[in-house]
Amino acid sequence: MISLHRFKTPEDASRYCAEIAEQALCEGLEMRGTASLFLSGGGTPRTYVPCVFLLDLPWPQVRIYQVDERLGSLGGPASNAGMLKPLLKGTPAECAQTNWLENQSDANSSAVYAADLKVTGDSFDLVFLGMGEDGHIASLFPNAQGEQPNSEEHPWWVKRPCPPLPHPQYERLTLSPGALKRAQKICIVISGRDKLCLWRDVMRDGRITSDYPVSILNDCKDVTAIWFP
Repeated sequence: MISLHRFKTPEDASRYCAEIAEQALCEGLEMRGTASLFLSGGGTPRTYVPCVFLLDLPWPQVRIYQVDERLGSLGGPASNAGMLKPLLKGTPAECAQTNWLENQSDANSSAVYAADLKVTGDSFDLVFLGMGEDGHIASLFPNAQGEQPNSEEHPWWVKRPCPPLPHPQYERLTLSPGALKRAQKICIVISGRDKLCLWRDVMRDGRITSDYPVSILNDCKDVTAIWFP
């Protein structure tokens, strides 16, 4: 199921993101006593993540994971973890269990990160994504070497080479297509008219193609797209 919700302002969109997060995480907590939240990097999460972190939830029972990370960016402005950590400070979510990909320097060590997910029964309760102007999601880029958009196999995180310019030139660790297809709920947040047009075109086409990694979401369980100008 795929739905699109359009909002006039980033603030309205952010409030709806928080509503989705509350519902999805509460469902996981009710089922297993723990829940998993996956967060993306980039600029858009700075808009809605603070609203999510202010939710009144039993945060010690929530495990926060990264969707992807730029290897070699530790402590620098390009680090996704470096962007997310300050947003946690002083919020109710500060007491959540955080798991940062930034300490994983190669594909083998990503297995250690994935092993932590077994505490939640390999559950992907809620995954927040963004989308690039080229249709990439997470660190899954168009026509990337070794990309298999139809894959449903392990591992949940995979190593990917540097993407094409003008993207920052770092190798990546990213959730795999198989992991995204396992998610109970995906919320993709999109801003700008051009991205909205691309989203509509890809979803209308319905095919899964390496030309547009966002097309993977055509094969996912429950996807909500949130758009603002």
